[in-house]
Amino acid sequence: MAAVKRRLKVDLGDDIKRLDITTRGAVTTGFLGNYKSAVKGKGLEFEDYRSYDPDDDANLIDWKASARAKKLLVKEFVEERNLEVFFLVDAGSSMITASTSKLKSEYAAELVASLTYAILHAGDSVGLLLFTDKVVKEIPPGSGMEQFYTITESLVDPDNYGGAFDLEKALNHSLRKLKPMTLLILVSDFIILPNKPDMIVKMASEKFDLIGIMIRDPVDQSMPKVKGQILLKDPNTGEAMVVEPTDVAPEYDAEAKKEIREIGHLFSENNAEFLKLITTEKFIEPVIRMFTERRAKWRV
Repeated sequence: MAAVKRRLKVDLGDDIKRLDITTRGAVTTGFLGNYKSAVKGKGLEFEDYRSYDPDDDANLIDWKASARAKKLLVKEFVEERNLEVFFLVDAGSSMITASTSKLKSEYAAELVASLTYAILHAGDSVGLLLFTDKVVKEIPPGSGMEQFYTITESLVDPDNYGGAFDLEKALNHSLRKLKPMTLLILVSDFIILPNKPDMIVKMASEKFDLIGIMIRDPVDQSMPKVKGQILLKDPNTGEAMVVEPTDVAPEYDAEAKKEIREIGHLFSENNAEFLKLITTEKFIEPVIRMFTERRAKWRV
């Protein structure tokens, strides 16, 4: 497949505005501005001791420190700062395909750029890895609006796309490079997977707070209703065959649904989040809902 010849068309206006408005009321909305509490665990770090108050949670009493001080002491915690969020984005050839006016890579770029803006505006760090079967572009976590423009420019550059995608190599690279408990957001169509992805996803979910976001084109999940024969190609083996769409549509649709269910299960069974998006629908509401549910799940 030929590489994209033009800069990706990315419209950020409405999406960035909506996410930015949402994060301003961070404490009450439960979205990105308060996503530190939506990361696994308490989202807190120890700051100091103070005397026990009858209204305190007894679980916070530090008995060793209390014995030394000869009075009951409780631990005080503060919200963790400088959370690092890292986007691992599939830049393979299957992401630069579309049956509609928007490429999957364009949709992914809008999603990642919008979230990047909101996260940076909340005061945290964001990094990016564009990956095929090798590192295409890597931007270490950083803060400030200059980081937003650097990431966005990389997302819309057509030279960064094309080739095979290797999920195992991409996650292994992240395991070597990123800090433990980084919020790692993996964005892909998940069309091509290793034979046994369970182990690498398990390893990633144990080290990071992992989210998988699947981006699919309508044709990825349902056989298009067209007249005449079409060419189908297996993305894993490269084998191709000419078929009548009406003859294979039921089997094609069933297999696509099964694949999506299995990938979702792969993430959920490893205690990681999973979200499926389709390029013909806005991503704002599903993303807000996912982070709101995460906050409710992990809030202590």
